[in-house]
Amino acid sequence: MTGCRKPLHDAQHTGYTPEEPVGPWSYAWSWNGSDAQGKETGNFYDGPRRDARTVTGHGRIYVPSGAQGFYALNVHTGDELWHFEPAAVSATPAYDAASDSLFAPASDGTVYKLNADTGAVLGTFDTQQAIARPLLLAENTLFVVTTDGQLFSIDANRMQPNWVYASGAAGSTPAAYSALHKLVVYGTGDLYVQAVDAATGTLRWKVKPTPRTTDEMCGMYNYDYRWPVIADAAGIVFMRLRNPWNAESAGQDNAEVQQYLIAHPELQSLFALNLTDGSPKFIPNIAPDGSDQRPTCNGATALFHAISAAPVVKTLPEGKQVAYIPFRTNQPPYDSRWDATMGEMVLDDDTVPGYKAGELRFIQFASEIPTNMITDEIHTISMAGSTIFHHHVFDVQSYTILDRSPDLGSSFAAMIPTRANPLIVRWWNLLNGEPSNPDAATHFGNPVETGDRYYGEAFWIYQGALQKEMVFNPDLPPLGGEEGSANRYVYVSNGMIIVQGPRGDLFALRHS
Repeated sequence: MTGCRKPLHDAQHTGYTPEEPVGPWSYAWSWNGSDAQGKETGNFYDGPRRDARTVTGHGRIYVPSGAQGFYALNVHTGDELWHFEPAAVSATPAYDAASDSLFAPASDGTVYKLNADTGAVLGTFDTQQAIARPLLLAENTLFVVTTDGQLFSIDANRMQPNWVYASGAAGSTPAAYSALHKLVVYGTGDLYVQAVDAATGTLRWKVKPTPRTTDEMCGMYNYDYRWPVIADAAGIVFMRLRNPWNAESAGQDNAEVQQYLIAHPELQSLFALNLTDGSPKFIPNIAPDGSDQRPTCNGATALFHAISAAPVVKTLPEGKQVAYIPFRTNQPPYDSRWDATMGEMVLDDDTVPGYKAGELRFIQFASEIPTNMITDEIHTISMAGSTIFHHHVFDVQSYTILDRSPDLGSSFAAMIPTRANPLIVRWWNLLNGEPSNPDAATHFGNPVETGDRYYGEAFWIYQGALQKEMVFNPDLPPLGGEEGSANRYVYVSNGMIIVQGPRGDLFALRHS
């Protein structure tokens, strides 16, 4: 196959691919993960902790591997095809299907153009600044955000610069590209969102959508670990702000949540900005949620959400766009750790009758209890066809939407119906010992459990406790705190479901 999957699927970072992962699924391979018995000893290196996701192209999967350099694997078998070692690569690369080339951002500031078939170097460009954010390839141009916040435009054929834009602040996110507006958008460490003309490198607009400042909470308010998401047809760029945990309910329906966020602008954590000028397009009904962490600030422990989900944007057959993202609603009334639901967000006032831009529809997306997601355990989401994936700490949950008729989704009692797909559990470990006779040929078991969480039938990635993965305690190295979850992501490509773990480990299933 010659299809490719760019970082987060496309230059707009929509997180959506049309390839439907039809069942049944079956285990294909794992790499840098479990050994032949499913044990942790197959993990031969720990990958970069942030912004280092894999991409596919021409039947290959390309793996940024930090100090290990770069690997290319056969996407169907996991076999190693080549290994690039001249430089450390700690950020997501970009694949060009037209030339079968790969662009790898080295940590020392060099961008390498590689023959994607052999790994041979075809050209280089030196930014003279460290690169730790994913590359963006759009219309034969590479856009590179360096750690000091400079944005480079590089001709992908000649590997020569077109222009350089200096933002004046550290680079917080990778860049995203609006094909309709010819605009490159990224977030910087001063909490500004900056939009640069793709042809000239001149600033089109620069806005700070939040009243929060970087002086608060020891700099914990930031755009780190997420990315701009562009809904081009709707004229929107979404930015997700890291925000503290808020135990107060924002309301039970769209109207209540909207009024709550208007009254509390400091709690707005997702911004929908107009691609034309950066002004607010609308207020998304998204209250703070995300993965629960407890960092120390000024000698005190603060309950904070390290990472929240970036939205996924899907274009409907009629050309309209909607976004998918977990949202909080106290319906039915649980406590604030159990008030999240998967939602479909409308982006204008006429796509779904009766809904205004920023409002959400309820999607059936069960977690450890029959109806809700866990509010303080929300991580990355992605979508393939009609199937939504949520890469949780302990497992990958996925549900396929069956019917999104406009009369559905108005409440918990009338949710958009879904079909549950097999769970993919990160590690299978019993409270009273390791599982007996796990089938490492299929990586499938019944019942599968992780500590006190019980799953029934599920695929499993590792069997036994993981010694290096203490994700809930930021004081325990090496995968404590926010970076222990940063690279978790699932995507579908070339007939495969690729699960990337936080340690650079890969687990692959085949779909039909």
